[in-house]
Amino acid sequence: LTVPPPVFFCGVEVESAADEKQLLFALECLQREDPSLAVREDQETGLLQLGGMGELHLEVVLERMRRQFNVEVVKGKLQI
Repeated sequence: LTVPPPVFFCGVEVESAADEKQLLFALECLQREDPSLAVREDQETGLLQLGGMGELHLEVVLERMRRQFNVEVVKGKLQI
């Protein structure tokens, strides 16, 4: 299965440091289910960036993190 590289990226961070471990667990689970989801760390800021196929794709991932994993994140500016 060949998955194209992500086109859209947005930074995400948890509202409290205590939720960091839960965020990483949620992203690991979501990446297993969705190979088109990419996670990388921004070298300049140290923030995690989510990469996906479009704005809607990233919104769905963020909503799933809220619903399934009870992780509230602050979404950064969308980058193309």
